[in-house]
Amino acid sequence: MPREGARYRTALMSLRPTQRQLVDAVANLVAESDWVTFVQISEFLERRGIRTKGRMNLSLASDQNVLLWSGMSRPMCDVLLALMDEKRIFAHRASVTAYHVHGGVLSLPLADAPRARGLAAPHWLPVAFRVMPPTWALH
Repeated sequence: MPREGARYRTALMSLRPTQRQLVDAVANLVAESDWVTFVQISEFLERRGIRTKGRMNLSLASDQNVLLWSGMSRPMCDVLLALMDEKRIFAHRASVTAYHVHGGVLSLPLADAPRARGLAAPHWLPVAFRVMPPTWALH
């Protein structure tokens, strides 16, 4: 006979959205809102019961010292990577002001221009997500 606590945990787990539901929900958020920051996506996922703070960083493949965002959970990172891999959302260069408005910035120097040999230390490249690719794609 199952314990009451086990039944409660099972019921809670069934209320949590699946990975595909989260991917679709974030895609819809970006399509409806346009120019969506990591902070907005984090808040959106948190409202759905998904932990978004963690130790994951998202950087450019061409230079791992160019961070798009830092301190994410695996679930948040997985949702964003799925959307970018599926080419449903695209990262566009954004202003630091957009992040100040939404209440979150990284305390790193800004990555202003790519360098042939990459950056020697971590820098932040603020981006916002859109459903259309930029003229120069980050991914």
